[in-house]
Amino acid sequence: MRPLKASRDAFDNVGFEVLYEEDLAERPDPIPWYYPLEGDIFKAQTLYDLFMCWRISWSGRLISHSAIWFMEKVGIMPKGTVEVTEQLKHALKGIVDGGKTKLFTPMYLVVARKPE
Repeated sequence: MRPLKASRDAFDNVGFEVLYEEDLAERPDPIPWYYPLEGDIFKAQTLYDLFMCWRISWSGRLISHSAIWFMEKVGIMPKGTVEVTEQLKHALKGIVDGGKTKLFTPMYLVVARKPE
């Protein structure tokens, strides 16, 4: 990952004129961008959000892990699928922690144009 300054410098280096930039994650929103990844069903805003948040909660992960483990054991899924799932759980925690500490943002908006 790059710091935002490196992204700004990259635009300058290739000759783009930055017209507008904003980290949309910094907007005053009571619910953060990473809420579906936290697994907190109380932050769900719609029925779909409820499902999305639940599948990341401890009970959703337990059911998902068990189903993937079973399917790997009977040969429906290839060997190593459970291991990949465990790695994705660690990545998920890192993304949420990065969002909470403002170390990571997927919402950096840049409007730029190439000068004529």
